[in-house]
Amino acid sequence: MPTTSLIPEQLKKHRKKQGWGQDDLARESGISQSVISKMERGQSLTLDNLVAVANALNIGLDDLMGDEKPYMMVQEDQAVYGKSDQVRHLKEMNELMKESIKRLDREIITYRTHIDRQEKLIDMLQSELEQFKSTS
Repeated sequence: MPTTSLIPEQLKKHRKKQGWGQDDLARESGISQSVISKMERGQSLTLDNLVAVANALNIGLDDLMGDEKPYMMVQEDQAVYGKSDQVRHLKEMNELMKESIKRLDREIITYRTHIDRQEKLIDMLQSELEQFKSTS
């Protein structure tokens, strides 16, 4: 059944299908080769990394979960949904999304702090400019 434990295997399979080494995938995805290596060992499987790799490989995130349609097993020509696997997958994807949201929140705070500093600097420079104009 597809779970995050299959992602490294599927990632490697799709990379090799393209005829790429880890360095090629790193260049195309914008992720370092060391992170690609970690991903193929089941580490650094963040949503951002998975999306970047899937985009570079021109595949969907579900393709990293396995060859078959996610969470479907074919039995006697009928599709039977594996609900427990579907729930597990949704929980795993939810955790990956939470990690990405936390990272984005931290980045937003950093950018807001930077913008606040820039606005204070602009105010200070405008004030100095006004003072310079009034003394000239």
